[in-house]
Amino acid sequence: MGRPIKQKYLNPQPLTYGQGAGAGVESNTAVGGQMIASTSGNITLNSLTRGTGYYSANVSATIAAPDLDNGTRATVSTVYLFANGAVKSVGLGTVGSGYTTTNPAITFFGANGGAASATATLASANYTSAIRGNAWFTGTTTGDYNADFLKQRGSRRYTMANVAGANQVKQTLRLESTNTTGTGSSYADLGPTAAGNVTVGAEFADGSTFQVKKITDRKAWSNTGQIYKWSFSTAANVSASNITVKIDSV
Repeated sequence: MGRPIKQKYLNPQPLTYGQGAGAGVESNTAVGGQMIASTSGNITLNSLTRGTGYYSANVSATIAAPDLDNGTRATVSTVYLFANGAVKSVGLGTVGSGYTTTNPAITFFGANGGAASATATLASANYTSAIRGNAWFTGTTTGDYNADFLKQRGSRRYTMANVAGANQVKQTLRLESTNTTGTGSSYADLGPTAAGNVTVGAEFADGSTFQVKKITDRKAWSNTGQIYKWSFSTAANVSASNITVKIDSV
């Protein structure tokens, strides 16, 4: 079956989607990517242009949105200022999740002089990204977009789970590939057509998507016979014969 997928790419963390089979409401606590790093309660900044003329009464800041689907946006608690209105430091509210961009941008509001700008540092240790499946469990009426891969059973068979805990449905499903492309840029468009199947979405650099027919530790196949390298980060067209696609992930 080729080189098996490493277990770390088949989500080893308990997921708490909590939606029940096919209900489509998620509360995922195991999103991939990274969170914002902090030092003594303040964001660990990669760069900072301090600006001038800010006032504590109206200064605020936001952190860029996460890169991965289902990630949570980090928040700023407080912007600390010097006496002259320049930015001194930025307090971290919530760490967020799902960041893959090396240094997410921080945008400041309320300048009365020169505008400040900054980028944040990501924490080196956070959740492990893992492949996400759109599974149709036997006995349910529709696909469950956020299914968890538990174990690889063959080249196209995987043990999947819909939720953690007492309401868990756990079945071994077959990887399906019936659509060359999705109806849009959403991985959720690439759902299975029959119970007992699971689909995995992949994305090209231009944002178009396709179903993966087969996937190994390093390669992904389309149903047209094309073979690509894959990653959890943004797809990159390395060359005409060496294209990396982005696999749908948590």
